[in-house]
Amino acid sequence: MSQIPFKVSARTARLIGRENVANSEGAIIELVKNTYDADARTCIVCFDNKYNTAPKKLSKSEYNYFMKSHSQTIEENYELKGEEYYLKEISKEVLDNLNNIFSQENSIYIIDNGEGMTREVIEECWMTIGTDNKRENFTTENGRIKTGAKGIGRFALDRLGNKCEMITHSRKTGRSHKWSVNWNDFGKSGTSIDEVTANLDKIENSILYQEIKSLLVDFGQAEDILSQKLYPSGTLIKISDLRDNWNDYYVNKIYTNLEMLIPPKEEMKKDNNFDIYVCSSLKKDKYGRISSSVSDDFDYKLDASIKENGKVEIKIYRDEFNVSLIPKEIFNYKKMQQSPFDLETFRKQYYKIEYSIEELLPGYEDYEGNIIDEIGSFEFKLYFMKKSYVRKKKKIYFYKNFNSSFRSQWLDQFGGIKLFRDNFRVRPYGESNGSSFDWLMLGDRVNRSPAAASHSSGSWRVRPNQIYGIISISRLNNINFEDKSSREGLQENKEFNIFKELIINIIREFERDRQTIIRIMNKYYKENNEEETNKQKAKSIAKKIVSNTKKNETIKQAKESKKEKTQDQEEQILAKSFLAYEQEAQDLLDELKLLKGLSTTGLVITSFAHEFKNLSAHILPRTGDLKNILKQLIDSETLSGLEDYKNPFIMIDDFEDQDKKLKFWLDFALNVVKKDKRKRRKFDLYTVFKDFKRNWDSALLSQAVKLNIPEPRDAQKCLKSVF
Repeated sequence: MSQIPFKVSARTARLIGRENVANSEGAIIELVKNTYDADARTCIVCFDNKYNTAPKKLSKSEYNYFMKSHSQTIEENYELKGEEYYLKEISKEVLDNLNNIFSQENSIYIIDNGEGMTREVIEECWMTIGTDNKRENFTTENGRIKTGAKGIGRFALDRLGNKCEMITHSRKTGRSHKWSVNWNDFGKSGTSIDEVTANLDKIENSILYQEIKSLLVDFGQAEDILSQKLYPSGTLIKISDLRDNWNDYYVNKIYTNLEMLIPPKEEMKKDNNFDIYVCSSLKKDKYGRISSSVSDDFDYKLDASIKENGKVEIKIYRDEFNVSLIPKEIFNYKKMQQSPFDLETFRKQYYKIEYSIEELLPGYEDYEGNIIDEIGSFEFKLYFMKKSYVRKKKKIYFYKNFNSSFRSQWLDQFGGIKLFRDNFRVRPYGESNGSSFDWLMLGDRVNRSPAAASHSSGSWRVRPNQIYGIISISRLNNINFEDKSSREGLQENKEFNIFKELIINIIREFERDRQTIIRIMNKYYKENNEEETNKQKAKSIAKKIVSNTKKNETIKQAKESKKEKTQDQEEQILAKSFLAYEQEAQDLLDELKLLKGLSTTGLVITSFAHEFKNLSAHILPRTGDLKNILKQLIDSETLSGLEDYKNPFIMIDDFEDQDKKLKFWLDFALNVVKKDKRKRRKFDLYTVFKDFKRNWDSALLSQAVKLNIPEPRDAQKCLKSVF
């Protein structure tokens, strides 16, 4: 029996790179993760996308540069106007060709100040597919836990572009190397992977710092980054011949994704800082250092710590209610006299509770092995923020004020429960607008139990779009959480499913706390506002009567006596009248609000009217006075040879025309807000129109509009001819 070896096609690199990485955003995130694993304190992602599309104008130096490689196309479609070359009017086909020519100049740079690579590391690790280097050496020299383990992340380079160059300077050896590859070589038919080569050259004098400095100067980011003196070692990767369109929309999308790639600074260890910068040659002033932080504007915060001994410590912070406004009578209810709902705990604003992991996972007592050993210890923080509330509910539940617009925008961008492993986000959990945004299926819980928090018996469930969460796991503590091959999420094994159930049961503690408080506040309001409660009940009954009457009208006609019909008709009239009065009262309230707003606006306008009147009176004479003064100071012969745009008297005439228009607008506005406009009186329409013409003539003539007002006699003739 003969034994034969497996052969690996060169196309394998494409399968695990270009075709395996879901999208370009995922590819860039993989490369940023690599810089973190290299012990870098700073990573810079630069998009050289100035020529993402054919520019409308080119400087002479740019024009000459592109003429070297595409002289005929550039010369045919750009023309010199003054000191620059402008794009001519061209067809879509020609424009597409130009876009393709210019986009070839675009590149992406990934820069870090990590440990750099030696020649041995490049050959044995960087050039080895599926290396177990990070699996065995999973901590860096500075004690950082590495995020990668599969040894295939570098093939994300192929997803971004056809060509790649790398300059790396090793911290250990003090030597630099340049590495380059053309990923198209892996697509050649019949080629095995060991037949594809990359270029590797030693660089005698390190050029890494000079290359980075030159690049950052071009991007306008040098002062901020280089002032930190962080680049004695590190790596610069240039990806060219790009596969994707990198206009500003997509760069901004990457910037947003990177904002959520690492946890907020307050959640990271002080000795493990990692800064990410984004820069773009198309929008030099738009981007920079990424800073992600949690919002200190929340209603509830839950802080849970799952310990190695199986204990679960939970802290719940309340910031939803204005304690100073809560009546003391509420704390007379039996439930509100017990911790953690008593007045003292409310004033403290937080409390701690502790469970065993078995108490939070009922039914797992007989689980084979120790549960905590299977899922591992971790940290969980949850922030609850309601987006809005109606005014009446603030009165019932004593809510604190908050900016609903800010909350909505913040939650739309950062909302969802994110999973972080060793200070790096595990995508796509909690990703906005993604299929895994609600990976804990909190929305399904709401659908199964849609009761409001004030409901007397139902169980309130938090909605996924009202929360932001951070779950922190580690390769050291959570060894059974394995990455999927696509690096998009974790494998859905038994341990991960238990982990999710535990998270949901921890969330229940917050839900139970809030619902208990809301129910009692609602009960107190009903007991102390009987008239309002009865009004709401009457409204509900009235709606029910009207609705049932329509449904059962046919059946009742056959069965009921005349007396019963009359009684039902009276109930209907009463119910409909009640609803009509209710709607009328609401309309009056809305109208009152509108009138109050208009009244305030009127007072503001009136207060300005006096100042506007003074301005209107002095606006025209000023130009005449200025001309008289200049005539005394300047000899008219001095101005005779000047062009119009340099002649001060012609400029003053232009100012005067503008002043006339402004005066007419002011006079019109002041006339509208005169107090006597509120009184009914007789008008001579001819006089009204003549005044209108006088005020508006200048403005209308500037728009080539001529307004004719017929004399009274002419107007009478016109009327007679019509009738």
